[in-house]
Amino acid sequence: MQSFSLDEMLSIRGLLVRAAILTGCFVVGHLAGLSEYTSFLCGMQPIGGVMGMLHAFLGLLYVLAHLAFFVLVPILVIAAGLAHAFSRRT
Repeated sequence: MQSFSLDEMLSIRGLLVRAAILTGCFVVGHLAGLSEYTSFLCGMQPIGGVMGMLHAFLGLLYVLAHLAFFVLVPILVIAAGLAHAFSRRT
């Protein structure tokens, strides 16, 4: 197993790879239709039992992927752009 150093994780390529992974997670979840399971956000009760827990879990996964895509991905891309701009100046 390959170990990653902090320098590799914070490199331009590392930031963009993480942004791509988060984007992929969101796209897969969206194409899989996980947005249908986010009804718990407006207070609707999911069906009971194990299936209700599964629906709530899938909805939570989609919400986390959605927030990561719309909050973390832009931050990572901007950070990579700034790192690239400042690395060319020096």
